[in-house]
Amino acid sequence: MSRSTLIHLAGIAAIISGALYITIQFIHPVETLAAVSTPSWLLVATMTFAMAALGTLGVTGLYVRQAEESGTLGFIGFVLLYLWLVIIMGVTFAEGFILPPLVDEAPEFVESFIVYTSGDSSAIDSVALEVVALLAGIPYILGGLIFGIATLRAKLLSRWGAILLIVGTLASFIVPLLPHSLGRMMAIPVGLALILLGYSLRAEKKEGLSVAS
Repeated sequence: MSRSTLIHLAGIAAIISGALYITIQFIHPVETLAAVSTPSWLLVATMTFAMAALGTLGVTGLYVRQAEESGTLGFIGFVLLYLWLVIIMGVTFAEGFILPPLVDEAPEFVESFIVYTSGDSSAIDSVALEVVALLAGIPYILGGLIFGIATLRAKLLSRWGAILLIVGTLASFIVPLLPHSLGRMMAIPVGLALILLGYSLRAEKKEGLSVAS
């Protein structure tokens, strides 16, 4: 795949990924054992998997477009965000296709798993799930912060997109203090960031053109 083709597709992927990330926050069913076997649970898991898969292409294109200008900082931020998205793909695959058959056979495990997905890590009764929660949280926060700062410094892509990425990932620190339904809304700035950054890729008429806004 050529660099220009990657950037073109990545812009579209980032926009769709961001839109999915926002939509998911409004339609995600309450994390209960009874919900795991419902069609809405499978739908949201599938959408989240698609969001993460498209996001890997999106952030790759965002990095490639500004690799030279963002330097080592940009590379570190890219790797962390990519890692977060890969972890999300694995987790949501388990949510959608592994947990439902286990509702009757291993309800305690399923409940522990969905407690993790609800963000209440203090209630997790599994060392393995605690590790997953830590591995997902650190790349998300540090990746968004570092990549956002690197994007601002590179001055090639949407400035507001970079700012929203920083704000959205840092907002994760206050999520535990909020009701779960409100805490989900803290993901919206990150979704908007992906849309704006993806749009700035798509808006370029030729390589090397700065579209910072």
